[in-house]
Amino acid sequence: MWYIKWTQFEYWPTWLLYLPSAFYYFYLAIKSRALAYFTIVNPKIYLGGFHGESKAEIFDALPVSSIPKWFKVPVGAEFFEIQKELDKHNFQYPFIYKPDVGSRGRGVYKIVDAKMLQDLLNVQNDAYIIQAYVPYETELAILYYKYPDQSKSGITSIAIKEFMQVLGNGQQSILELMNNEDRYRFQIESMKLKLGEAIHNVPKLGERILLEPIGNHCRGTKFLNGNDLINPELVKVFDNIMKDVEGIYYCRFDIRVKDLESLRKGQDLFILELNGVGSDPAHIYDPRMKWYQAMKAIHQNMKIVYDISRLLYKLGAQYPPFSAVYKEGKKHIF
Repeated sequence: MWYIKWTQFEYWPTWLLYLPSAFYYFYLAIKSRALAYFTIVNPKIYLGGFHGESKAEIFDALPVSSIPKWFKVPVGAEFFEIQKELDKHNFQYPFIYKPDVGSRGRGVYKIVDAKMLQDLLNVQNDAYIIQAYVPYETELAILYYKYPDQSKSGITSIAIKEFMQVLGNGQQSILELMNNEDRYRFQIESMKLKLGEAIHNVPKLGERILLEPIGNHCRGTKFLNGNDLINPELVKVFDNIMKDVEGIYYCRFDIRVKDLESLRKGQDLFILELNGVGSDPAHIYDPRMKWYQAMKAIHQNMKIVYDISRLLYKLGAQYPPFSAVYKEGKKHIF
């Protein structure tokens, strides 16, 4: 199974996937006369969203109507304090519990009861976000940009997320069904910890078992290329969401929506997260995607980031010290 991770680039570590783009990055950096040119594209977000940004600060910048209700859990909060907030905001189980500063699905949990919440609090020491769970089955990652001079906006990537789940045949256990698919084999150890002995249960014929409710590639979710959904009407949907948001010009939305028709109309749409300049064009992780197609998409977005940074620099934006970028870069890449 080990060879799959090296023959399919969707499993490559970030530094290896982006290594061929280093030459293009240095070309753009030389043109910008700044190694950290990309960090100013989102002045509202720490380092433009390269790494280390606060989800709470980003949520505060977005339209309230587009985000599931949420609140921030400070460092060291006790269970009774969180319970007060849950009651105050009329939260019901399940809900999502995720780090205020974090990426790639690390530390994100769907909390199903008070015991699970208490158990997490016993081992967590960082600030966290509690967010209402959106039960819609359709989740997408949409990469959007707008130029600060309002000359242009667009969507460059849509990834449709296919959650890790198995379909019962009445004969094989969950573990055996997971072994039938390469992608799921990588998640077996984590599922053993999560499910315990239940991983040996045999689902009924036609019974669908959702194994992972968090839509992250690192947690077994398959990303499918949804770029055929891009059209001027959909761009207008996100233009409308971002029309009053200042200081965010390049971002990837992780959204849940009732269905694709609702997406086209901009209805029943909830922003789970917004990530900044560190965002991948997630459709490149479609298993059918060719390496050269992925490189083309990455370079297309790098050029957009460069264009936005130059416009903002001319408007007076200042580059941060490269030491800050280097520090966060080590965490992000390795």
